[in-house]
Amino acid sequence: MLLSDFLFNFLTRFNIFFIFVCRRLLNIFQYFFRSYFSDFLFMFFMRFNIFILYDCRRIFIIFLRIFRWLFSDFILFLRFLRWR
Repeated sequence: MLLSDFLFNFLTRFNIFFIFVCRRLLNIFQYFFRSYFSDFLFMFFMRFNIFILYDCRRIFIIFLRIFRWLFSDFILFLRFLRWR
């Protein structure tokens, strides 16, 4: 198993920290809406919190897949150079 596969599996299964970070960012935005906008906008934003968290997780997994793809090609390239 390549190191990139291990990293991908580890980070996709244990991405609770990243969801926690996304929730902290959402709390900051909620405070902003609560402070400076009407209650209607705040309730509208609260309704879509789950979708925003899901999008944040999905985007993170896409970045991990791209990283795994690039990193695995780099490892194969290094193996090719070593056996030359």
